[in-house]
Amino acid sequence: MRWETLKNISAPTSSDEVESSFLESNSNHTNYFLLKLSKSLANDIKVDYETHDKTATAGKDYISTQGVATIPAGQMVTTIPVTIIGDTITESDETFELWIYNPIGISFPEGKSLIIKNRTILNDD
Repeated sequence: MRWETLKNISAPTSSDEVESSFLESNSNHTNYFLLKLSKSLANDIKVDYETHDKTATAGKDYISTQGVATIPAGQMVTTIPVTIIGDTITESDETFELWIYNPIGISFPEGKSLIIKNRTILNDD
């Protein structure tokens, strides 16, 4: 299982389309974390997720999100959208995290109960 981000694609299916850092832009836009299995399974896969600030601030740089991501039985991917708040303010590049936990229908690698992925919002002002 691999988590990645994907920019401005509504139904991502390929890791080749994923960006780990992306431009902030002057208007709000959606980026995606992509959960992709190596093969489809006969049961639904679910994980809880939530965003967390690092140097980026929820409500200022991105919109905080949390929920349950599901890969339906027989499928291999799902996405988690995160809205990036665009502006025209010159600032440093900033990062936030997505925490993935509580897997149902699949196990994380041995010894892991939490997967954390960082993403960078590149200032373009």
